[in-house]
Amino acid sequence: MPPLVDIYTAPFFMPLLLPSTYSTLPQSLLRYCSTPFAVEPVDVVYQEGAAGVKSFDPEDPSGAKQAFIPKESCPRLSTRTATCPISEVASIVGVDLDPPTICELCTRMQLGPASYDEATKSVAVTVPPTRSDILHHVDIVEDVAIAYGFNKLIPGKIPDTLTVGTPLPINHFCDQLRDEVMRMHNMCAHAERTALFPH
Repeated sequence: MPPLVDIYTAPFFMPLLLPSTYSTLPQSLLRYCSTPFAVEPVDVVYQEGAAGVKSFDPEDPSGAKQAFIPKESCPRLSTRTATCPISEVASIVGVDLDPPTICELCTRMQLGPASYDEATKSVAVTVPPTRSDILHHVDIVEDVAIAYGFNKLIPGKIPDTLTVGTPLPINHFCDQLRDEVMRMHNMCAHAERTALFPH
């Protein structure tokens, strides 16, 4: 089956509903543009008070004044900085790595340039817009472990944990709902195929 987007695809508008896809999906397709790696930004205009739009909250416990932002440009192609304490890496991975090695491993996982801050004893990494999966410092620790190599981890040093994982009730409900919608779509598609192409 040919790819959905290639060098012969005409310009198209890509509606992106999830914030994490604002940057990841367009960047994965940028090389196929008539002018490679060129993207036209789109201004998303919000209505004040709409769901998910932040406006000033006088009861905000942090005291931060959040001004209403009526629009934003998408896709967001800027980088951001995230930090991870060195002690977390040793605690979770179970291997004592020196800061330069951790910085090198982060750079290998496209989280570079990474730098070590002696005052806070943490590593600061640069998160590109394509890495929407980096949400917390544990995600940085996971990338360090992947770059280090799971096969190098000593089994005796992995912390023993007794946890039983179960999905949250809302996630379980969403999975069930997703399955039912998929089944409904398959039934409708089968009915359409039968009507269009009778045996």
